[in-house]
Order: sequence, then C-alpha cells, then structure tokens
Amino acid sequence: MVVLWVLFAVFVIIIFNRAWVSDDAFITLRTVDNFVNGYGLRWNIDERVQPYTHPLWMFLISAVYYFTREAFFTLLLLSLAISSAAVAFWMLKVSRTKEATALGLLAFMLSIAFRDYTTSGLENPLTNLILVIFAFYFLKDNASTPRRLVILSLLTSLAMVTRLDIVLLYLPALVYVWFRSTDRKRALLFIAAGQIPFIIWEAFSLFYYGFPFPNTYYAKLHTGIPQSEMYFQGLVYLMSLLRSDMITILIIVLAVLAPWAAKTNRAPLVCLSSGLILYLLYVLYIGGDFMIGRFYATAFFLSVLILSQFKLPRVNNITLISAVIALLTLMQLNVNEAQSGIGSIVNERAFYSPDSALISIRRGQMRYGAWAAGAEQYYHNGETYTLTSNIGQLGYYAPRDLHIIDVVALSDPLLSHLPARYNPQWMHGHFERIVPDGYTGHSDDVLEDSNLDAFNKHMQLITRGDLWSLERLQTIISMNLGRYDYLIDGDRYRYAGRITNDLIQQAITREGGQYVAAGLILEIPPHQRELYRAFFGKRLELNFEGDPIAYRVMFRLGDQVISSRDIAAGTPGIVYRVPAPESEFDNIWIMSLDSPSFHLEHLGVAAHFASDTQYPVAATVEGGIALNRWHLYRSDQSDNAIVYQPGDTITFMDLWSIKEAVDFTGYRQFVITNGSTNLVQTFSELSFPLWETGRPYLYGAAATIPEDAVPGMYDVLVNLSHSDGSSVSFVNEQGEPAGEYFYLTTIEVRPEATG
Repeated sequence: MVVLWVLFAVFVIIIFNRAWVSDDAFITLRTVDNFVNGYGLRWNIDERVQPYTHPLWMFLISAVYYFTREAFFTLLLLSLAISSAAVAFWMLKVSRTKEATALGLLAFMLSIAFRDYTTSGLENPLTNLILVIFAFYFLKDNASTPRRLVILSLLTSLAMVTRLDIVLLYLPALVYVWFRSTDRKRALLFIAAGQIPFIIWEAFSLFYYGFPFPNTYYAKLHTGIPQSEMYFQGLVYLMSLLRSDMITILIIVLAVLAPWAAKTNRAPLVCLSSGLILYLLYVLYIGGDFMIGRFYATAFFLSVLILSQFKLPRVNNITLISAVIALLTLMQLNVNEAQSGIGSIVNERAFYSPDSALISIRRGQMRYGAWAAGAEQYYHNGETYTLTSNIGQLGYYAPRDLHIIDVVALSDPLLSHLPARYNPQWMHGHFERIVPDGYTGHSDDVLEDSNLDAFNKHMQLITRGDLWSLERLQTIISMNLGRYDYLIDGDRYRYAGRITNDLIQQAITREGGQYVAAGLILEIPPHQRELYRAFFGKRLELNFEGDPIAYRVMFRLGDQVISSRDIAAGTPGIVYRVPAPESEFDNIWIMSLDSPSFHLEHLGVAAHFASDTQYPVAATVEGGIALNRWHLYRSDQSDNAIVYQPGDTITFMDLWSIKEAVDFTGYRQFVITNGSTNLVQTFSELSFPLWETGRPYLYGAAATIPEDAVPGMYDVLVNLSHSDGSSVSFVNEQGEPAGEYFYLTTIEVRPEATG
C-alpha cells in the first residue's frame, strides 16, 4: 500500500501542477456572484436565464464562494479536493486488487483528457465523485433491496442535477437493478423516491427560468445545422482525441469490450459498459465539443472503474517504481502539446494556461488583470448593454448592471431560440446568431420584425415578469409546447431571408447597401423554371463591396446541392462570373464564409453564348441602350429553331447593354406576327437605371403558340416603349433608322405531319 499511496501522491502533484481555470467556468461564476450578492440565480441581473449546465456544481461553488468572494483559487482548490477525493475513494472502495489500482493510477496520470479536466472549473470533478460512489454501491452486491434502490436512484438523481446528459452512464445499471427486483411496481416507488432532488430542480427550473433545460441546450442543439454534419463533427472530435491522447481512447475501448468477455460478475460490468456505449453514441450525436477530451474525461474515469474489477497478474514494487519513472518521462514529453485539434477543436488548457494555470502564478505570469481591463471600459463609458461572443471573463468582471447580449446565445433567452446564422465553417459551442434589429436586451425593446417582437414579449414575460403571475405561468406552458414558434422566421435569421426573384427579368443591386446576415437565397419562381432550364450555358455575375471576405455560391435543387464554388475573397470592383450547372436547379445560395455581414453590390445573370459572333445585333435606342444578341428556344430546347408547331412553347432571350447612363423606365414587348395576326405578344416592365454603364442586362420571356394558329410564316419583332406608352425608335448598325419594331428573324408555324 505504501507504493500505491506514493503513486497517489504523484497523481495529486501532477494534477496540481496542471491545475487551470477555463473561460467557460466564469460563465457560471457570474451567476454565482449574483446569487451570493442577492441578485438571484441570474446571469444578467434584469432577467432569469440559466446559462450553466451543472446546478449542483453551481450551488457547491456558491457555498464556498460565499466565504471566499474570490474566483480563481476557489475553483482550483475545490476542483483539486473533489478530484482527489474521487480517486482516493476508488482506490479504497472500488478497485479490486493492488495491481489494478496501480495501473489505474498510472492511467489517470497518463490520460491528457482526464488530468486536464480534474480541474478547469467545470463540473467533471463532482461528476466523477458521484459516479465512483454509484459504482461502489452498484458493484458490491446484487441485491435489489429498497435501501439499495433508493441510494442508486438518489446518486443518479444527483448526477443528473450535476449534468443532465450524464444519466446515460447510469441508466442501464439502474434498469438492471430494477429488473432484478421481485416486486417491480414497488421498486419503481423506491426509484422515484431517489429522484426527488432531480424532480425538485426541474420543478424549480420550469417555474423560475420558464424552461426545463438549461439555456445552453437550446443554444447548442437547436441550430438548424443538419444532423449529418453533427455526426461528422462527432467523428472529427473523436479523431482529434486519437491524434493527441491515444491512451484515453485505448482505455475506453478496453472498458467497452472487456465486460462482455468476463467470466464472473459479468452482468453488472456489462451494464456499466452499456452505459458507456450509450454515452459515447450521444457524444457522436451532438457533434462532440470544441474542447479536446472534455466529454471523454468522465467516460475515461468510468472505464478505469470497470477495468479495475478484473484480476491482474501480481506486480512487484520494482516494476511499479520503474513504471512511475517511465510515466514521468512520458509526462515530460507532453509539456508542449499542441493547442489545437482538428479543424475548430482546440486544446483549451494549452490555450488558456498562460493566463489561468496555477503554474503561471508561480512563474509570475498570471494575467487576470488583462481580462479585468477588458471589462474596465464599461465602468466609465455609461453603456447599458453590449454584444460579445466571449462572455466568460468579460461577464464576470463587467458591471452587474451591464446587460450583455451573448451572440452565441448561451446566456440569451431570445437568441437561443433563433437558428444559428448559416456558416459552413461553424465551430461547436460557438453558434453565432443574427441579432435582430432593435434588440438591446432591455424590456422596452421594439424589434423591427413584428412577429419576432411578439415572440420576444412572450419571452420577456417569462424571464422578467412577476414569478407568480397566472399569465406568466400560462405563457411558460405555451412556450414549451411550441405554440409561439410560428412567430420565428427561421430563414430570416439563419440566412438573409428568402428573396423570390426572377433572375432573368431583373437584377438585384444594392448600391452602397448590405445584407446584415449570413447570405442571400434566391428562389426561381415555379412559373419561370421551365424558362430558366431552357437557358443552358448561363452564369451568375456577382460584384462585392466592403472588406474582402470569402463567399460560397451554391446551385441547389430543393435541399440538394447541384454544384458549388468558393470565392476566396470577394474583392470590391471585380465582377465574378460563376458558371451554373446544366442540370436542373431551383434556388441559388450566396453565403458569407467568414463574416456575419453579407456585402453585395451587384447580382445578375449573364448570357453565355456559344461564341461572341453568334446572332449579333447592333441596334441602339435612346443613345445608350443597345440590343447585342438574341436567342430563340423551342420547348424541346432546340436552339434558334425555324419551324414551330401549334402548342409549342417558344422562349426568347435577348441581351442588352448600357453604353452610357440612361434614365429609361419603360416596357419591353416581344411580338410574333404576320402583319395581320399577332400569335404572341408579351409585355414586361423594365428599369434600366438599375444597371451601371457597361453592365449587361438579360431579358427572357416564354409563350405558347396557340393551338388554332394559322400555318404560315411569321416575323419575330422586339419593341421598347416609355412608361407613358410611346414607342422608342431603333437605329441599326449603320446608324440608319430601323423603326419602332426591330426585326430579328422569321419562323414558320407548321402543323404536325399526319399519315
């Protein structure tokens, strides 16, 4: 036992040496500080919101903070004490042999995930302590006595109040004990009695906050991101750990597999292994986390508990001492581990340790003053609210009467119910929202979006209204049943909002404007899709403004992406032409990849003809408006067909350009006539001033040859007229007058041959 206590002492020294506080811990600390100082369990003191996921851990911190009124050492020493207690309890009460204990301690010291989250200020230490006590009562006998049922259920309940999703580790074991009861109905009563702490908390949460789950649940799991992307991100989270912390994954895999091959005491170990499997699948389902190893740390702790139940070959003291020396050597190799995992997954401890590690204090490098200085400005500038995506240290050090709007919605009740803004390069846990116009987080806000304003009024009644108001209680029920969800325009706050736009008949131009959103969705109206599909060889023209940022252009059919192209940096003044696919599509997405603001100066569709000389026309009207090219299509997509049958759809495309700025607003007329009968005659309003000098303008129209059309030859003409109805005269390429109707070609209408 002396060697084991030496190993335990080495473990304590290691976690003491690596002790640190994460930025996320300060989110809870702001609530703790408000609670201890009499403002209630609130983050912003003017509204009731639960931004923490660990109520029991929060209350435990509050109990100590009440006496210390200090953040850093309170979190560190509390975490160190509870983590040490959890491992010591495992050594004395759960591990079956000295050899298993020795190897378990070595594993604890070698696992980066476990030793990093024995501190950090998050709930892992308390989660581990409850879990090891549960394992002790679950593994020590198989009896399903009332006392054992209540204890196991009570521990499960406390674990759920510490962190709700951790219940998956407990569930199979609790079901197993219940199933083995001789009187299962009576056993349910004992299990229900053990759930009293969880029931009390849920009742309080629903009454006080208005919701059964933490605000982070809505912010992180109701984002609008497809589940397939979450699964993929969950795999990336696993691969990040594989790359940096192989020992953690190896131990977890062994713990999943070993119980199924056990010869004795198999059923209880299989139950714990099943809980481990459920939890690992859950981590995959939610896409993991942005912190390497955080969600695997508790799974690793349970894995060591499981493996410590197996008998191992005896190991002498010399072997153990040699193993410790080898371990310390390996530990030294991990001192400069990489800060980042794969993609947006980061090593939080490596990132924050220069500012928040206990070792930084010993080296005189602690920089909490810099964090406090970041909030210092709010004590002097008189602001009543601010927007930020980093609410940890800033929130704790900022004035208590400063309303902080968290754009990633962890602490904001309204934003957490909006979908995350579209961002293909999203980072887990940092799902930014588009802040609605008029939203400052105050009770007198009037939002520009009237429907969302009504939703916000309901939310404010829940989070700011009289706790005992009957209207508030009724609103809580309606809100949780989703009766107000119809007031949220998901597209408007995930994207820039859907804009139904006929890309052929008009262009979108935002001179000096911008879409303050993730991007723009252009839907091709159903009545224009036949026309648009006929126009192969098209391309999209984009001209950006503002700072150069990256964009993605996607042509889609429904929810399916047909083709996609990234523009690395949309430089202002440069026209980007993005080829469109020749297969069918009905909507186009233009999305900002790295900014919440979408800057677009010009958007249009340019004709892409087979060659620059095909079907040229040099007709000019009003001095600066020129007709350059034209195309005809038949319903079978024949290009410039000459012969048409009654019932055929004829599609006409013409390309105009602006040589000089012209103030012309009028109509475009497309006519197929034989002089006495007009087979087709279409009108469309035009607005040429939307276009800058030198830009093309594409017009399209479609019509059907009447079934009763008289066979014969017909001329195809084009005409422009002013808003008052007066026609405009054309001038041909020689500069000679060409009349009010410009002749393009002649077609023949011929009935379908029979016999």
